[in-house]
Amino acid sequence: MKKIFATVAVSALLSGAAYAQNISIVDQGGFFNNQTTMQAGANLAMTGQYGLANGAFTGQNGSGNFSGTLQVGGWNGSVTTQAGHLNAAGTSQFGTGHYSNTNQVGVGNGSNTIQVDGVSPH
Repeated sequence: MKKIFATVAVSALLSGAAYAQNISIVDQGGFFNNQTTMQAGANLAMTGQYGLANGAFTGQNGSGNFSGTLQVGGWNGSVTTQAGHLNAAGTSQFGTGHYSNTNQVGVGNGSNTIQVDGVSPH
């Protein structure tokens, strides 16, 4: 399943940096995962959720914006909003109970968030 998501993601990126419409790709496995994408302009959003009760929202307004969200585990939440052009945001969450909120306004902004459950040294 992850290989399919990665292949689709790479294909979507390589197929046209200047896409003329909105594209939303979603892949979910598990139980009670929720995802919403709202787009206006010409943007690309990809979301993969695997596990239990993960939630994601992506809002894009403008052109050439890219958002990629990957959640593996349970009870993770992600909100990404982009207004403008050529912004890029990536969010990866592995484990339980993580939350991320990314907001980009303008041109050419970049963000990458990675959250992983910690391991206690004791």
